[in-house]
Parts: sequence; C-alpha cells; structure tokens
Amino acid sequence: MIFVYLVYEPIQHYRVTYKTWKQMRMDGIQCEILRQFKTIQDARAWIRSQPPKNVEDEIKETYTGLTPEGRERIREAKLGEKNPNYGGISAEHKQKIARAMKVRRGEFHHFYNHRHKPSSKMKTSWSMRRLPKRKWALDPNGNEHFLFAHTQLPPGWTWGRKRGTSRY
Repeated sequence: MIFVYLVYEPIQHYRVTYKTWKQMRMDGIQCEILRQFKTIQDARAWIRSQPPKNVEDEIKETYTGLTPEGRERIREAKLGEKNPNYGGISAEHKQKIARAMKVRRGEFHHFYNHRHKPSSKMKTSWSMRRLPKRKWALDPNGNEHFLFAHTQLPPGWTWGRKRGTSRY
C-alpha cells in the first residue's frame, strides 16, 4: 500500500511513502494519514487535486501497473499458435480433469455443507433482475443460440433447445 501523509514539521507538506503510520510515529515524525492507495499513480493524482503544498515523494517507481500498450503486447504474444491452448487439450489432460472432478463430489466438494449468505443471495437476485430476459433458439441447422427474448426470430428459426425439453 502507498500512504499519503500530511507532515507538520518543519513546514506543512505532503509525504508519499510505503511506511505505515506506526513506522512514521516511531521515526518521530508528527503527521496525519490522509489516504492510502494501491498504485502510485492514484496517490499522485489525488495530491494534484488537493490544495497546493510541497510534496516529499519517497517512492522512486513511476508506474505500478500495465499500460494499454503493454496489455496489447501481451495479447499479441498469446495469439495463434503461441497460445498455450492452441491445439486443444490432450487426451491425457482430459483424463486428469475427469478424475479430479469425480473426486470433488459430496463431502469432498469445496462448498459442501456451506450456504450462501443472505446478502450474497440478494446481490445475485438484483443483478439477475437487471439483465434482459433471454431464451434459447434453434437455427435451421439445429445450432442453439441464447437470444434476448424480445428479438424477432429470422425465418426458419424456432424457440427452444434441441436437447432436453424447453419451457418456452
């Protein structure tokens, strides 16, 4: 974490540091913690929005996150054959996954004998209500598509699914 303090001595100024309030007090510095941030950019932007004072910046790094250009380079590095999942999953890997999933049943499942909190249920309920209603539809080739319920189906399409029964 990155902390921004208002230091009182020798003159009032802002200090940006990794030190906690306890460490600052142990160093004998009279100060008041103003905010804490995850990135140095956020801390420096916040200081620029405050009334002007001198700033003592103890952090040498200039950036602690990815730039959009950096994200684009990472994305390009994993395109096509360079992607770890390019050829699909091997048969051996599929068998390992199947064995692991057979073990994770009943009391060995991570959520066994647990319940969702009422607050989590409420959040899920509210988020589901905000989404537009959707239904399954079949195209003339028999492929399934999950469409918004208010859409007009193209000619030859039908509501429903090919596997199982449909409520629609």
